[in-house]
Amino acid sequence: MDPMAHGVLILLVGEENKKRKEYEFCTKDYTWEMVLGWQTDTYDILGMVSSPVECAACKWSNDDELTQQVNQIVSKQIGKQVQKYPPYSSVNCCFSGLKRTN
Repeated sequence: MDPMAHGVLILLVGEENKKRKEYEFCTKDYTWEMVLGWQTDTYDILGMVSSPVECAACKWSNDDELTQQVNQIVSKQIGKQVQKYPPYSSVNCCFSGLKRTN
């Protein structure tokens, strides 16, 4: 889990639990902040800075130019994305055919 994430946890109780399929495709809104030009060992703000990074969006002469460059970058992120696990993350592993025994 992301230690910096926060939001709403939907808990269904009693008869409402039978309607859980209705909740599966609720829309989600995300708000975020970013720091341009730095890379960390955890891919987030909690990590150690591993190196400054050259980025196209880091070169702007005014706020309008920055906004335009950031919008171009963000627009490429719309839709399904594949992201590799950060170095400090718990990766889920599945083993088919194995049963857990106590």
